[in-house]
Amino acid sequence: MNAALWAFGGMVLLATMGAGGGAEANSPAYDKCIDRSEGVTSAMRDCAGVESSRQDRELNAIYKQAMASRDTAGREQLRTQERAWLKTRDARCELSAQPDAEGTLGLIEADDCWIDLTDKRITALRALAGGRP
Repeated sequence: MNAALWAFGGMVLLATMGAGGGAEANSPAYDKCIDRSEGVTSAMRDCAGVESSRQDRELNAIYKQAMASRDTAGREQLRTQERAWLKTRDARCELSAQPDAEGTLGLIEADDCWIDLTDKRITALRALAGGRP
């Protein structure tokens, strides 16, 4: 059973590593902020900064819940998975900007990737933590 649980966790980890391509489950405040930005890059990036901070707090809280429900070996495995996910997310999002993007579009694409992948990881960790919000 424990092996099956870790296999599921590994599949969830891989599923959360997909390329960004549009945030799918943002907070309502983020969506409103983006709507009010009127396409101004600095305003959009401010919105992304606030959403990223919110997601980071949520990710950390759910990670702690997932860690608390594991034995020593399970905590070490989850810690290793999380570190790998963080490195992968950051590398993918750094590269996610279109190389031929003009102006500041690449910055918006990187922000969108970070938000999208972090949202997916929150969902995956929530499942590993037993579905607790």
